[in-house]
Amino acid sequence: MSNRQVTPRTEGWTQKKDESGKPLLQFAEPKRGKPPQHLVDIDPADRAETIKGLGIPGFRAKQLATHYFTHYTSDPADMTDLPKEGREELVQKALPTLLTEVKRLKTDDGKTIKFLWRLFDGALVESVL
Repeated sequence: MSNRQVTPRTEGWTQKKDESGKPLLQFAEPKRGKPPQHLVDIDPADRAETIKGLGIPGFRAKQLATHYFTHYTSDPADMTDLPKEGREELVQKALPTLLTEVKRLKTDDGKTIKFLWRLFDGALVESVL
């Protein structure tokens, strides 16, 4: 039996190393911009004013909040109380997509699930449940 240590390989970039050849942690990821403002980030009392600032009637904020927080949907097709024309644009402005699932791996008979997510700015993040 071998006691050889297995080390991960880098793909698409070069791992910095110290004088002895040990890998160094890298914190050189470039700063990225802030995410677009999402309806959940806005205080309920300020939502109507913020929506008006987007050129949308203020009362639409309550309708969007009802769909998002009560009906758990951000799909414009499900929001039939919003005007069909401009519905997609309204939802895109108020409920921008901040996180998209890229890959899902299941192990341990589905007891462990590992996700790869793409953030709004293209950065990739892993999570494990």
